[in-house]
Amino acid sequence: MTPRHLLPLFGLLLGLAAAAPLPAHAAPAEVGDLWEDTMEMNLPGMPARPQVHQRCSARNADAVPAGSQDNGKCTTSDVKRTPTSMAWKVSCPGTVGSGEMVYEGRDRYRGTMTVTSEGQTMTMKMSGRRIGECDAAEARRKLDATRQQVAASQQQANDAMAATCKGAVDGMLPRMLGADSPYRCAPAHKAEFCKRLQTPEGYSTVAARGPSSQPGLHGGDLAESAAFCGIDVAQTRTRLCTAAEQQESLEMLASSCIAHGWGKPIIVRECAGRDFTSPPAPRYTSFCSAVARQGLMQPEPGSRSRRTAAAPAAAPVAATPQDAAVEAGKQLIKGLFGR
Repeated sequence: MTPRHLLPLFGLLLGLAAAAPLPAHAAPAEVGDLWEDTMEMNLPGMPARPQVHQRCSARNADAVPAGSQDNGKCTTSDVKRTPTSMAWKVSCPGTVGSGEMVYEGRDRYRGTMTVTSEGQTMTMKMSGRRIGECDAAEARRKLDATRQQVAASQQQANDAMAATCKGAVDGMLPRMLGADSPYRCAPAHKAEFCKRLQTPEGYSTVAARGPSSQPGLHGGDLAESAAFCGIDVAQTRTRLCTAAEQQESLEMLASSCIAHGWGKPIIVRECAGRDFTSPPAPRYTSFCSAVARQGLMQPEPGSRSRRTAAAPAAAPVAATPQDAAVEAGKQLIKGLFGR
């Protein structure tokens, strides 16, 4: 199987080997040469398998083969020609390579190309023979249509990738944005993630996620996210929770701050000592419920005990003479039976 990151390069090399340059202005009909090309790709992890196909080339074309799938992003340089050979270098984004072709008369050629991309090198052997004539103008029109289709497909792929990366930012998923992620998101997406991590919404989203609750690319707890962005968790929490307490941002306090000691004045004022007979104000109901779930409820200062506060110990009841007599009888019976 072809390594994923070399798939675009695979298509590019097919274009470089198979499509010869054509004149800029096509006539209604133009006699060209029909070639049968054989290519053998040697990719890491993929066995070499010769591929044979046909192409129509403008007659007497004399230039470096031009890629049909490079979308204009590749350039050639250092072109050297002799009566029987041609050599050149090619450069594309993230890719460099070189090629050489040797002509065996007018009807045959052979050559090689070597390309390096992301630290891996691949080699392609090429050979071809002219097998007849064709309409070069029609071939050019088909080639243009193919280029447009490839460009449209590439744009769709780019749009889908951008949407995936944006989803990773919205969901606060740092592993999808990392350098090792197969999505290869742009640095701007990481910058946006780190910016959101320092907001109440982004921080609380990540803080609610346990270290192992979301395995794989959909994980990433607060410590991992902070390390990914190079920020200090304690400083960020202090800044956000202090502001939440001052502004009474109850959702932020409940989700990310009260467990770390923030919000005590509001807890004492609005939640402590409340029960069904004197519930919290509607604005504080959810907040006080979160406080109770986390076991942080405290009695209201100076208030009498209620259901949610610890009840004082009951005062001992004085024993009556009858109680004393009953107890003395129990002890006498135990003595008679040796108990």
